[in-house]
Amino acid sequence: MKITLIILLISCSLTAQNNIYQPKKNIPTDPSRVPISTLYVYNVDDSTYYPLTLDSSGMLFVTTGSNTVKVVNENTDNKNLNAVNAVILNQGHYHYTATQIIVRDSVELSEKEVFQMIGSKISGQSYDYIKFFFTVNINDGKDIRLKISELPEYNSVEKYPLADEKIVLNTKYIYKSKASERYFELSDDEDQNISLEVELNNTTAFVKLEASFGIDGGKNPSISLVQVRRGNK
Repeated sequence: MKITLIILLISCSLTAQNNIYQPKKNIPTDPSRVPISTLYVYNVDDSTYYPLTLDSSGMLFVTTGSNTVKVVNENTDNKNLNAVNAVILNQGHYHYTATQIIVRDSVELSEKEVFQMIGSKISGQSYDYIKFFFTVNINDGKDIRLKISELPEYNSVEKYPLADEKIVLNTKYIYKSKASERYFELSDDEDQNISLEVELNNTTAFVKLEASFGIDGGKNPSISLVQVRRGNK
């Protein structure tokens, strides 16, 4: 007895729907309930979020460094739509910020042996290094002294002078390491351009540059054109 089996192959085509496992959501039709997203960018220099608009020319945006971006959704009860993200820009290419001028003109040192702040407090948050560039005009004074202090918060009253192993100077100096006062005294009493690099280790909130002089002789020394650049390893 001869048996012939016929096998029919049936080809089936399945189409996957992208919402097959997603519950349907009601989309609000009332304009007052439609989420409105606002993008904010965090400015580390004054610890403030600023809304990003078409007219944000007053803020300095660069393609390097670290920026915290916050999205706030209004007109909605779903707060899960809000987000705060830290964004590292161009981390594969550059690890430094644009140069910022904190003193454009000249600052005269008003009184000998009294340290005064030069420029403004500089944020070190999210950075490993900060570098100062400035010019010392010796005039009739001597023994220019420089000090870098760390502050835990922008408005901190207490300041903590950094030790010499955290700072690199491009000129000869004598480091004064008394417990009550730590500073760098320049060895050469002459006009000179100074670069001063500070190691932050991503833990220093704010730093400030201070200067004074030890001997007067007529016209007091001054510091001019102070520029700052921050960076990571």
